Amino acid sequence: MKKYSIVIIMALIIFFVMSDISHAQIEQPLPSLIINENLSHTKSAQIKDSINNVSLSKTNIRLAPNSLISIKHPWTPSTQNIYLINANLTTEHIQRRLFSDIAQLDLEARNINGDNDYSVSFTLDPIWDRIVYSQKNGNWIKTYGGHTGDYRFSSPKGMTVDARDTIFVADYYNGKIVKLYYNNSQNKLFFVSALTIPGLNRPVDISIEQSGKYCCPELDRIWIADDVAGKIVQINRSGVVLSTIEYYTVPGKGTFRLNKPIKVLAREKDIVDLKYISFIDEERNAFIVAFADNIAGTNITAYSYTEFDKNISKLTSIGLDINYEYWVTDERMKVLHKFSYTGDYLASFDNGHFTSPQGISRVPLRFTNNAAYGIPYLYTADRWSNTTGLRGYLPGADIINLSMQETSNSFNFSFTLTNKCHLKAEIIKYWNNDVLYTFCNNDVMSAGNFSYTINKSILNTNEFRFRISAIPYYNSYYGDYQQNWKTYIIKYPENIFAPIISSFTQSPTPIYRGDAGVVTCVLSQGNGNITYEWSYSGLPEGVSVSFEGNRAVIVNNQNKI
Repeated sequence: MKKYSIVIIMALIIFFVMSDISHAQIEQPLPSLIINENLSHTKSAQIKDSINNVSLSKTNIRLAPNSLISIKHPWTPSTQNIYLINANLTTEHIQRRLFSDIAQLDLEARNINGDNDYSVSFTLDPIWDRIVYSQKNGNWIKTYGGHTGDYRFSSPKGMTVDARDTIFVADYYNGKIVKLYYNNSQNKLFFVSALTIPGLNRPVDISIEQSGKYCCPELDRIWIADDVAGKIVQINRSGVVLSTIEYYTVPGKGTFRLNKPIKVLAREKDIVDLKYISFIDEERNAFIVAFADNIAGTNITAYSYTEFDKNISKLTSIGLDINYEYWVTDERMKVLHKFSYTGDYLASFDNGHFTSPQGISRVPLRFTNNAAYGIPYLYTADRWSNTTGLRGYLPGADIINLSMQETSNSFNFSFTLTNKCHLKAEIIKYWNNDVLYTFCNNDVMSAGNFSYTINKSILNTNEFRFRISAIPYYNSYYGDYQQNWKTYIIKYPENIFAPIISSFTQSPTPIYRGDAGVVTCVLSQGNGNITYEWSYSGLPEGVSVSFEGNRAVIVNNQNKI
């Protein structure tokens, strides 16, 4: 029984680097998902008219609490449902805490040779100065950094993995970039070299941009953030410095010194798009996306800039999903922030699981014939403790920020999609749901902010509903976690009421001075009467009024004409 438990936990440690969610239900693993130029995100590569330049606080972030699907490990025995790996779990099964307490773990994974059962995860522990790595079907857990012959790290804080089984580590206090090689036939990491990069003091994070894929490694670029020197440096694989970023300009906002970059993530160019570089500026608590080639001297111009309120937010890490869209962890808000392919802020996710979110991985990739293959998971880390640690999620699709504005000639509809999805959007009659106008009919849409304008003359009615539905694009790969269509409706008018009909009579007609009379009022709407209260004002001297239900009795004691 003990041996069986060890096998299970070894599988769990790398539980989010495979594409087989419903493994127990099928004979063969699901294929990898291809991400290439055919995805609709390439539409968003067009140059925007104006930069996305926003500041967000707790009151104006867009929360999407139901869009992250928490998944259990596919190999979990039928009697167990394990969603979270923490120190309590690893101590129980393998008698090891595995990582240092409160560590900010850096996560990466490698999709080996297209066989997802042999994908490998790498988790960097900056306090215990080592890498913990394992393979899904390998039934083993190994470490690098503490054994005789290993390179000795000193607070390594960032790591990136490429398609050639190479791991680059930002070794903070040693001030070096360490290159390791993963031999997938021996399932072992080997030291290659430790480079000192001119101008770097304390490398805090590192990312590789694999524009060369397999064929042309000379095209690859490596980006390194230094939070002491205050710069981001671009090098080639030989360690030659190609460019340096010390300032960034936000159009309409100003130019800022990049004193404290703490995370960097590069995204390679595909066939039709541009290369992007993204980073976190801790000093301004901002997430910035820019074109990687848009550097003038030591300054880069931001393409997208989102600043968060430092009093209640602390950005900690950047991840990338299968759609090449950005995810940013926020330690203080305890959420994951989602950004579009071009860096537009979309939504923030809080499933009640995050205590101190610190790490999120880039999607595990493999490259074949210059096409990238990946999987739809998000692999996240809280600070390691007895009760917090590693989790995995599938990003569901939801529609938020749904609104309608009316002008004299048109209706303007706007909404935000939190993930790539199939979308249906149409205007229907409110009384029988007949379709008046269709915007989308099961169209595939990337995550983003959208708006549609329709001329009033097209509708030919003043009473309608705007109906919109979404389902995840990769839903067929979600296995037991498939979502149903989510549907939302806006009514116009916002609240449709039957007209109010009034009946107002008096007897005698008219009521002369010196006479008495009764005024009767009946208000009705639809099939029912409306209750109301009488009131009066400015009665002349000698006139009195009393109320009896829907009757007002008026007495005028003056006998003057």
